Amino acid sequence: MNGIKAFLWRGAAAGALGGLAAALFQALVTARQIDIALEIEAANETGGGSDEMFSRTTQVAGGMLAAIIYGVLLGVIFAVVAAALWRALPGRTAFSRSIKLAVVAFVAWVLVPQLKYPANPPAVGDPDTVGQRTVSYLLLLVVSIGLAVGAWELWQRLTARGIDGATRFAAVAGGYLACVTAAYLIAPANPDPIDVPANLIWHFRIDSLAGNGLLWIVTGTAFGFLADRALRSAGT
Repeated sequence: MNGIKAFLWRGAAAGALGGLAAALFQALVTARQIDIALEIEAANETGGGSDEMFSRTTQVAGGMLAAIIYGVLLGVIFAVVAAALWRALPGRTAFSRSIKLAVVAFVAWVLVPQLKYPANPPAVGDPDTVGQRTVSYLLLLVVSIGLAVGAWELWQRLTARGIDGATRFAAVAGGYLACVTAAYLIAPANPDPIDVPANLIWHFRIDSLAGNGLLWIVTGTAFGFLADRALRSAGT
């Protein structure tokens, strides 16, 4: 695992596998909820609506391709972070380090922002608030990543001072949760009313979290497997 190139190509390969897993999940599971939402949206349209530029099959295929490309990009970012922190990451093996980093990435990149601004199917949302919702989500995403970095720095500082075990965990976890709570209170509320069946919203949001979780766990698993294999081959 010497050299940034070794990290980058393994990250891209792992991200492609994670994106493929997320794409299949999206096509087999999430697409069902989207189809229901689109039917509701079409039924609520006045004036007969307009013909779609692309068929639903083409849209699903395009979404799968986008998920794979997105996975590759996230895999490269994951590899860069792993390369920067590799020797400092906790874990006895490359696989355990990779999995732990993937879990942290999922929490910071997906879970924290989506708990405040959860994903909505097509039938939900006022088009006039798209810009506001996007800015709010991206700002919270940046804050979430910053808080994760801050929690890591605090963990390192406490470790350097010889503070470990339950005391270190309580200080870092407690501080992190307090900061996330404050960010939730400061961030503006979602401006869109929910005007579709609650069951649809619930399933779509759970599917969205599950698909993103699958992407990160497959990426972390694949990266850890490739890293372990490389280290065994090098006899390190």
